[in-house]
Amino acid sequence: MTRLSRYRETALLALSGALIAANWYQQPARAATWAAMTAFIAGMALVLVTAARRSDRPNWRDASDALKSGVFVAGLMLTMTLTAALAKSTGLLADVSAGRRISMALLGVFFVVTGNALPKRLTPLATMVCNPSRVQAFQRFSGWTWVLTGVAYSLAWLLLPMHYAGPAAMLAVASGMLMIASRLVMLFLTPRSV
Repeated sequence: MTRLSRYRETALLALSGALIAANWYQQPARAATWAAMTAFIAGMALVLVTAARRSDRPNWRDASDALKSGVFVAGLMLTMTLTAALAKSTGLLADVSAGRRISMALLGVFFVVTGNALPKRLTPLATMVCNPSRVQAFQRFSGWTWVLTGVAYSLAWLLLPMHYAGPAAMLAVASGMLMIASRLVMLFLTPRSV
């Protein structure tokens, strides 16, 4: 692990904290919002510290890496949103929806990364009443479906008009979840071959 990747989550949280302070200075009337975001940053920092302390234990290593990745993605989304809010309050950005679009597109990228990792992280469920090869096929299907869902989600937020972007993105997520759920039901209903 390089020095830069070791501190990327901490750097993003610090940058988010600085952006909160700048936004608070620019828009003191929204003090409750900035205080809530400060509490959220503190919670993410606590998760990061807990993950760092547990990462040396072999049974916690994967969970610690997943927590760090989650903090990184959440910090990236928060940083983009806070940057857009600051740019709007200072008059540098005229389009108020840009921050939301970027944050939502990043959430779609998170779906893509999660879908890509899904078949690699899950282990075969040979103890179930299902055929293990079918379980692995389901995991690959779920991963690809989640990747395509994330791409559709990001594209909806980046390309569609604002009033269509949210519903279209939710439709993409609901469709992906429905496809995975129906495939899961088929997996459980198919008898295990010996």
